Amino acid sequence: MTFFIGLLLLFSGMEDSVSTELTPVSRTFRSTQIINQRSVDQLFGQTLEFRMGHRFGDSYTGLKDLFGIDLGASVYFGLDYAITDDIMAGFSRLGGAGALKTYEVHSQYKLISQKVEGGSPVTLSLYGEAAFATTTGAEQTHLMLMPLVARKWTKEFSTQVSPFYIQRLENKDNFIGAQPIYGANVAVNYILTKKVGLVFEWSPLFNRNEMNGNSRTTYKYNSISAGVNLEISGHTFQLVASNTQHISTISSLLGTNADYTGRHFYLGFNITRLYSFESEY
Repeated sequence: MTFFIGLLLLFSGMEDSVSTELTPVSRTFRSTQIINQRSVDQLFGQTLEFRMGHRFGDSYTGLKDLFGIDLGASVYFGLDYAITDDIMAGFSRLGGAGALKTYEVHSQYKLISQKVEGGSPVTLSLYGEAAFATTTGAEQTHLMLMPLVARKWTKEFSTQVSPFYIQRLENKDNFIGAQPIYGANVAVNYILTKKVGLVFEWSPLFNRNEMNGNSRTTYKYNSISAGVNLEISGHTFQLVASNTQHISTISSLLGTNADYTGRHFYLGFNITRLYSFESEY
């Protein structure tokens, strides 16, 4: 009898171990959006997410312009649909101050999921985007490929590193030649409470001099952004301070002329809302 009880406990333990090892880590960043960049978190299959972002003007003048609220703002909105648990696709539009009326189409595919125990130590997704600026004379027409590599170290702390390759398309009207642009995005997320978290991202560009030499618009600094996440019943609301007024993925990666150390930054917010089409019956 003791022998059979031992065998039962042994196989029960093995079953729990296998189950635990196969369990994927979830909610690495608690949102599909970090600040301006995408995270490895994806929607459940057949769900739709509406995203909206807003950046006010330069806060440098302080109370005179209410830290940029009285100045020209940029606005971003988009939709993402999850075809399956691992595949998302969507589109977005960026307008307002200096935004060049840009349309974007994008998709994301999760290749590997981090496991609770054993298995893969990271989550790996592949993100692709095409951005088309429609303002007359605009040079910002780009294609981008970005692997997203993230790890949830503890329940509260997560990181993501995302190298990117952007292909600038030739624009004969502006004498802009086709050119590769490359760099990385580094992001950190820390959860303070069940509903509140802090997030930070930094996007160094590795060949800025070459890009500026082939452009009418030059950027001096890499993009840096910080935010506070608030989760409220199906919504994610994020308060943001960034040295770039551009909200979309590609345009924010290219850089900015606002120097954080000189008190030049833009306040704003991001909002996401999730919709499910599953039948209740």
